[in-house]
Amino acid sequence: MWLRFYGDGRWSWENTLERVFASGDFESQFNLYKTELTKRLYEDKQSILMEYKDYEPGCEILVEREATLNVEKYKGKYYTEVIVDTDIDIKYNDYNRVATGVEEGYRLDNEKECKILLEYLKDFYYKNKDMVSENDYRVFKKDVLTYIKDDNELKGGICLFRLEDPGMFLDDLENSLKIV
Repeated sequence: MWLRFYGDGRWSWENTLERVFASGDFESQFNLYKTELTKRLYEDKQSILMEYKDYEPGCEILVEREATLNVEKYKGKYYTEVIVDTDIDIKYNDYNRVATGVEEGYRLDNEKECKILLEYLKDFYYKNKDMVSENDYRVFKKDVLTYIKDDNELKGGICLFRLEDPGMFLDDLENSLKIV
């Protein structure tokens, strides 16, 4: 059985998972079935296999993990044993954040996303023409695509949030083109 979910945790999923079955911890935050589930998993020696992506923008963490959760008991209290089977650090850039699905955005090597991005850029250009220093849309488009492809924070992808503030996006674009 597969269970797909999205959640937020204590800085990282690894820290959150360590407390999933712990006795007394955050009891009021769980439903009534948590205690029974914990007891059953322990008595039946059942494990839970989890595959997850952990994303913490404040610390620039992006990882994929597979972990096995076991319920253990010590001095009459349950605790969670977490065994990390696979731990993959993913380079923290816009391309990978979009590719892993933790952010919405566009990747240049994805034909469908690139087509949508080009439409977005055209709309962006004409809506913000008074702020854009380039008077030719084709040159603007070329500059933006070069920025997305070559910038170390982007690496061929761009998160949607970067485009939501036209002034900030255009400043980032200009600064990036000065460096190149």
